Amino acid sequence: MQFTPLKTLCALGLISGLVACKADDPRVASMTLEQKIAQKLAVDMRYFCESEAEDGEKCRQPVTQLSPALAGIIGSTQVGGVILFAENFSTPETTLQLVDDLQGARGSQWPLLVATDQEGGKVARLAREWAPAFSGNMAIAATGARAATFAEQVGKAQAQQLRALGIFINYAPTVDVNANPDNPVINTRSYGESPDTVAALGGAYTRGLQSGGVAATLKHFPGHGDTHVDSHTGLPLVDHPKDKIQRQDLAPFAQIITRDNPALVMTAHIQYPALDDSKIKTHTGKQAIVPATLSRKIMTDLLREKLGFTGVTTTDALDMVGVAMLIPDPLERTIMAFDAGVDVALMPFKIRTPADGEKLKQLIAGVARAVRTGRLSLAEIDQSVARIINLKQQLPIDAWLAQSLTERKQHAINVMASEEHRALERALALAAITRIKGKAQPLPELCQQPSRLHPNGPDGQARVVIVAPTVDVQQALAQAFVQQLPMLSTQAFTLKDYADPARRKAMLSANCLVLASVTPAGSPVDVGGMDDVVDQMRAEAAGDPTKWAEIKAAAQSRVEQMQFSLLRQVHQRGIATVFLSLRAPYEATYMAPVSDAIYASYDFNTATDGVRVTGPAYQALVSVLSGRSKAEGRLPVTLQAPDESPAQ
Repeated sequence: MQFTPLKTLCALGLISGLVACKADDPRVASMTLEQKIAQKLAVDMRYFCESEAEDGEKCRQPVTQLSPALAGIIGSTQVGGVILFAENFSTPETTLQLVDDLQGARGSQWPLLVATDQEGGKVARLAREWAPAFSGNMAIAATGARAATFAEQVGKAQAQQLRALGIFINYAPTVDVNANPDNPVINTRSYGESPDTVAALGGAYTRGLQSGGVAATLKHFPGHGDTHVDSHTGLPLVDHPKDKIQRQDLAPFAQIITRDNPALVMTAHIQYPALDDSKIKTHTGKQAIVPATLSRKIMTDLLREKLGFTGVTTTDALDMVGVAMLIPDPLERTIMAFDAGVDVALMPFKIRTPADGEKLKQLIAGVARAVRTGRLSLAEIDQSVARIINLKQQLPIDAWLAQSLTERKQHAINVMASEEHRALERALALAAITRIKGKAQPLPELCQQPSRLHPNGPDGQARVVIVAPTVDVQQALAQAFVQQLPMLSTQAFTLKDYADPARRKAMLSANCLVLASVTPAGSPVDVGGMDDVVDQMRAEAAGDPTKWAEIKAAAQSRVEQMQFSLLRQVHQRGIATVFLSLRAPYEATYMAPVSDAIYASYDFNTATDGVRVTGPAYQALVSVLSGRSKAEGRLPVTLQAPDESPAQ
């Protein structure tokens, strides 16, 4: 479907480069100020506890059905949108029922914009057990000449999945240019380090998704690809000069906005002093460079006036540390985002208990006061609400609701069971596998080579040892080995087993060793939302969350040292070593001196098929290791020679 810019629907057209509708637009004029503001809010309902006595911060009851209390909050506040997280997706039928009930509870004449983050790869909210998640953006880019086709096909498949559940907003694609190998939060969520590649593939995905009637969201504007800090847990700063920002960070947004008409753009909680070096006063009284989410120069002057974006803008989650650390008050954060020109405030605070419904009403009232006192422009609020309603009218939400619930549930079950989608998931996983080092030699042959421990080769059946970072990866790899390489005797361990003398001895006495790695470690975005993050930061940093990133980096370094030490000991014995990079491939440079072969999958996700832990990427890797398939992927990023090994 094509999303028509608001300017073509408004009689007044363009005013000073900004899209504006008539002040007497009946869609907007008939609403109270509070109703208009509510349309500009999107809340999460990841967890909800009915008891007023419950501590909302500790509430961990997943919302898989709509309670009367939660329905009352949605209806009485008349909020415009809801975001769903993994906890909300139980089964296709229950998810569809939840969305249907949400639409039924809305207090507005306009349907809710129900959204989620279904990027694919490591950020996928639909349960992998019943919805193919696909291997993600960097895997798509690794498929080379087939990448644009895969990007569009994945977009179309995800549109079918989401639309079947009544979800018409997808916070994807990520079009950040991953120019920083140490990026802790984007990495494989990006299509790579080339702005043109990111623009081409992000555009193809956008076309695929929107052709299926689901709105795409470019994120994270003006770019989150060259940061050392995760905006979920801190405030990144990008100090690029303007010309580099134009060439690298902004290029994908500019190209896709011009060519592919994305419905939404999401902000980044990042400081860009070359774009806006103005200061805001924080809650401590200190001055800080304004983050993009709160910057009018970036969100209005640059995005709307210069790049010509006429769709809906949304903040990234406003409870993230990147912005909340500067402005702890949810009301103030919301007002500042609206003053910057952003249309939708996403997750200004958590809805966890019935009491939070009253807080939401107070927030709406507080924003209304800011309008009535002149701090916020009523004309701009009206323009913003018109853009949101325009999007709601263009999406096929009412057509979905018009079908019977029974028909919709059966259709959702059929879509999630689609063999075409599963085949696409498998094809993408296999096409992405990249051989970074070594010959295209099947593992059974590699395991036959003599070593110091086995000078004549294996005595009987060759024994391969798998060492994985986690139990689920261990089980998924072992399962794939048993299925595809039955001629090898397979033992599987986790890296923690290296500390056990008996298990370490088994690792060091194999005919060949396969070590799998997931680097960097997970970000809060992998599971979604900020619940538990601050508590986790305090616990892991001995009460000082400001030291959390440093402690996490030290822990990651210890893992890399252990991996390198194990590979080196095995390699020195002449035992064949294979290193599997399951996430960002940059780590391969460190492991190359002690690895006979290195492969990258860009995907470490697993699912349970009812009995076994499995995953398309693991099946694809072992298919290549067995010699049945070729590794045809190409690196979408540059691997730099390391200054030193992680063991030094």
